[in-house]
Amino acid sequence: MNPIFLTLPDLPNHGIIEACHKIGLDRPLDNPWVTLPKSWTIGSPHSCDCYKHYGRGLNGRCYLKVEVPIKAYRFVDRDDETRLNLGQCLRCRTIYWNEPA
Repeated sequence: MNPIFLTLPDLPNHGIIEACHKIGLDRPLDNPWVTLPKSWTIGSPHSCDCYKHYGRGLNGRCYLKVEVPIKAYRFVDRDDETRLNLGQCLRCRTIYWNEPA
């Protein structure tokens, strides 16, 4: 039998994903996670790509873009500390994240 190799997405550890509902993210275990583009900065809202797929208006034009505010968070588990930049699209619920430099 030949082994099967899978490429798993780069995600925060499971404990952090579970804890994200405590900071207000909607169903973090059930929604997709996408690594933040480097151009997204803390405190500035940015558009999610879901506006291209949802809510088409007349003549195939989109009604509006969905703004995703990105905030910095710190998670502490005993002596381990993890800092993440997080935001969630209110329309499609995609969670955007990265580790600050």
